[in-house]
Amino acid sequence: MEDIIALGDKINLVGFKIFSGSEMIIIRKMIGNYVRKFMEKDKDFTMLTLHVKTIHEIEDNKRFEMKAAYEGTQTMHVDGSEKNVFVCLDNLLKKLDR
Repeated sequence: MEDIIALGDKINLVGFKIFSGSEMIIIRKMIGNYVRKFMEKDKDFTMLTLHVKTIHEIEDNKRFEMKAAYEGTQTMHVDGSEKNVFVCLDNLLKKLDR
């Protein structure tokens, strides 16, 4: 079973236990700001689920692969990968915010 972190009743984070406490503070803030926008734009917004895992982990060179599922008026799925988890997260959430 994968590790799931529930942030309230509208956000599920899967695989995010790999990050430190200080990284999680930033991640939670970023996600919270976008979810607030989602709720303002889409009155039917019900859930955002994010999955993360590391890929190509060679020495200090690793990439983060992230997938997002948005449930609201529409159901959307986006994914991406980056070396920086914050850039990856921001890119995914921007795709959903359109």
